Amino acid sequence: MTEIVDTVEQVLERDFQIECTHKRRKLPGFASSVAFGIDAMTQGIGLYAQKIHVLSEMNKTIACSIAKAERELGYDPKIALREGMKRSVAWVLERGGLP
Repeated sequence: MTEIVDTVEQVLERDFQIECTHKRRKLPGFASSVAFGIDAMTQGIGLYAQKIHVLSEMNKTIACSIAKAERELGYDPKIALREGMKRSVAWVLERGGLP
């Protein structure tokens, strides 16, 4: 998660001259556990709260390996994280998003 946030901040500042505050909020791990319970309950009744769901994953490692897709499907990613984030930010800006 830190690598992704750092990369997005770098792209915003270096490529688009959008200033970032570089503030990171730190919550105790139990906050994610509480959010996990709330997320399970709300999804159980057919509702989805994105911020609660994301918070419920913040104390977990949700990354996964692409090795099987590479091996069995021939997946060969061509875009690195930084370039992908740069393209994503450009796309958002073209549509009037961000400051």
